Amino acid sequence: MVFNQNDLPHLMGWEKVANGRSNAKYLINQIDDEKFTLASTRKHHNFDSIRNRLLNYNYLHDILLHKMSIFAS
Repeated sequence: MVFNQNDLPHLMGWEKVANGRSNAKYLINQIDDEKFTLASTRKHHNFDSIRNRLLNYNYLHDILLHKMSIFAS
């Protein structure tokens, strides 16, 4: 399974809590510039719709960055 960096905003649901533009490249740049933060997303009225995705981030992080096999026995 292969993911592109631009897939992360969609996997995390960030487009649901972005104000204005919500394409992946734009959101990643906003994060890099510290303009799109957890604090700013918590204020958005749709935050509850992505809460579970954020809570599962550590698991996703392990899978994507450490190439953990979820099917290992």
